[in-house]
Amino acid sequence: MAAETEQLKARSLSELSNLRMKKEENIDAYVNRAEALRNQCVQLGKNIEDYELRMYIIRGLRTEFDQNVRVLETQSDITINNIRYALKQEELRRSVKKEEKTSKEEYVRRAKEKTKNDVTCYNCGMKGHISSECRNKQKCFNCQGFNHIAAECKQPKKDSEKIREAEEKDEDVEEMRSH
Repeated sequence: MAAETEQLKARSLSELSNLRMKKEENIDAYVNRAEALRNQCVQLGKNIEDYELRMYIIRGLRTEFDQNVRVLETQSDITINNIRYALKQEELRRSVKKEEKTSKEEYVRRAKEKTKNDVTCYNCGMKGHISSECRNKQKCFNCQGFNHIAAECKQPKKDSEKIREAEEKDEDVEEMRSH
């Protein structure tokens, strides 16, 4: 029986000294796990001082808490509850920052999606994509033909104001026909 107790004590102490915060574990769960291991050691006859538990907790934190570790290591009189509180504040700050980043990414994605529907391709003249993504034939904005561009067009160059006026008239005619 005494051999089993010594073995259990050694295993509990080893777990505590090798304590590492798990990837998805939150601060409360991690500190509670450390305190449970300490209590197990105490019940088995191995007393763990507060400063030892602080060291185990701080040393086992994930790398994202490295700045907090440097600060906490300098404070020799800090309690376990103060460590828990400070780390929970950092955890909360990171959570809010992550949510903000996600919402910003969603906003940018929606803006790009909306903008994509408003863009006009300079290659084919169609809406919904840009020339670098275009798979259509080139459109001449002079004669409205395909397979060449206005700079290479053999038709007489049209005055841009006359083209706009003609397009507006065509739109007016189309509107009148639809009514």
